Amino acid sequence: MNGGGYSTVTNKPAHIAEYIEGTRARLGSYPDLYYLHRIDEGTPLEESIPALAKLRAEGKTRFIGLSECSAATLRKADSIAHIDAVQIEYSPWETGHERNGLIATAKELGVAIVAFSPLGRGVLTGKFTTASDFTGQGDMRAALPRFSADNLPDNLKLVDAIKALAAKKGCTPGQLSLAWVVAQGAIPIPGTRNAGRLDENFGSREVDLLPDEVAQINEIIAAQELKGERYHAPMMALIGK
Repeated sequence: MNGGGYSTVTNKPAHIAEYIEGTRARLGSYPDLYYLHRIDEGTPLEESIPALAKLRAEGKTRFIGLSECSAATLRKADSIAHIDAVQIEYSPWETGHERNGLIATAKELGVAIVAFSPLGRGVLTGKFTTASDFTGQGDMRAALPRFSADNLPDNLKLVDAIKALAAKKGCTPGQLSLAWVVAQGAIPIPGTRNAGRLDENFGSREVDLLPDEVAQINEIIAAQELKGERYHAPMMALIGK
């Protein structure tokens, strides 16, 4: 980590090879899916992607992927070696990749879309109502513009609309949100430390959205332009490359 708290690990082939071995040591096996979580502009894709592909060919990972990249980067990387997955933030709370071409490019190239924070960093569960809910030690949401005291009240209008539709559907707002992500052809990977929430998330598999229900959620999203970026400025500078 550098002085600002951000990783200085590069996309150099040596780092790629080194860190998959570290993963194996911690897990006891190699990972099924190995990502470049950020694009290191100091390392050409012509170096990093063949290094990933080599690990795939050697059986040290089954799939290779990129995370938080641009559509142009995904297309170029896939021209070097097929990219199996791209990881993006995607939920009714965050749909920017529908507009910047990344989702369309992934679908065109046959790249799986893996959606992290599919519950909008928890806000789509309907559990949170004020910015003071995010003041716990180590809660990064307190530093994110979208969750600030100035922006959150307006942004929660989207959550309220999702909650109302979920009540009609007979499911929780979190389950409705996860079902929507699946309906977009993405693979949601929600995280939780709570066993009850884990059961709730798995319950979303039983929520089948009709086309008109998907359309209603899309209308809710379109009607509520969220205020504030999803990251603060230093982190925004690291994504979309």
